[in-house]
Amino acid sequence: MELRVGPPEAQHSVGAIIWGQGASADTLFASSESQSTTDYSGYHVAFDPDQGRHAYEFSAKESGDAMALDPDGSAIQVQSENSETS
Repeated sequence: MELRVGPPEAQHSVGAIIWGQGASADTLFASSESQSTTDYSGYHVAFDPDQGRHAYEFSAKESGDAMALDPDGSAIQVQSENSETS
């Protein structure tokens, strides 16, 4: 099974990846970051590994640097970077 964070044509790498816990235990979260040092775009998705597909996508479009879940797994925080914060 192959799970893509961004579209195949995007030159991105996974910037952050975490397994859900508690309420989100069956979910894999991932963010991407561009391989170019001048491109701050990113994709942020939640995967359903049992179904082998995206469960949903996040609206943030900046480069993904880190992710964290609250203790019960019901809220996620994504740290991203853009041209103004780099």
